Amino acid sequence: MTSLYGSISVDVGSGERVNDVEFSLDSSLLAVSIGRSGNQGTNGIGSFINTSTGNFFSSGINPGGEDRFYDTAFSPDSNFIAVASEGDWYISEISTGTTVASISSPPDSVNAIAWSPDGNYIVMCGAYESNGARVQVHEYDAVSYTHLRAHETEADLVCRLLLE
Repeated sequence: MTSLYGSISVDVGSGERVNDVEFSLDSSLLAVSIGRSGNQGTNGIGSFINTSTGNFFSSGINPGGEDRFYDTAFSPDSNFIAVASEGDWYISEISTGTTVASISSPPDSVNAIAWSPDGNYIVMCGAYESNGARVQVHEYDAVSYTHLRAHETEADLVCRLLLE
């Protein structure tokens, strides 16, 4: 295995921590989810690395002015990115950085997010320590999001179809 660009700095200030990296489907971009400590008056960021040049775009995106981003998922056409944060999740247009949707109904921190290969669903899972893990599946149609399923018991996580 050969390192293409050596070590690429993703430093955007101080107190940051990389929580996740994800390739776009065509492998042209690498999304970097950066969480910040929040005590320096700075926010986290979802940023990108151009994989053909190794250039890091430190301006990135910061939907909602969040302190921490935990995970990202590219849409199948790689035009949008779903971004998981502390108590919310967002969909942003990659070319403009514009937030096109925000969902503030997840349980606590959104630890993982995924976009289905057909582009019809976005699933998130979230929890914070003793609050219990939950999974929510949302139908995506570029205009609205429908919460399709989520169910939790104290002992086990169980998913079933709940039409709401």
